Amino acid sequence: MNLWTQWYGIVETFQWACSRKRTFYFLVLVLVGFTIRPEFLGVTSFIRALGIDPLLYKGFLHFFNYSKALDLLKLTQIWHALVVSRFPVLQIGPYRT
Repeated sequence: MNLWTQWYGIVETFQWACSRKRTFYFLVLVLVGFTIRPEFLGVTSFIRALGIDPLLYKGFLHFFNYSKALDLLKLTQIWHALVVSRFPVLQIGPYRT
């Protein structure tokens, strides 16, 4: 359980990219799907891995393609800051930062 607690502690930083709590919880669900899916068959993999009602398939597609409640620029900035803080040695061209 400690691993999932640490995982959620990292994922929790992404809530600032979501305009509503509900959007954040859906993002968490998507990220859990990415984490545990045993196959790489797109949204269908998430549905199967999470044991979710297949009727939610369109909701997942909407989240990935059309949702205005998730700010992708903020999400990208948070992800970048997280990666740089957790893995400070990065190779950019011939230089190391």
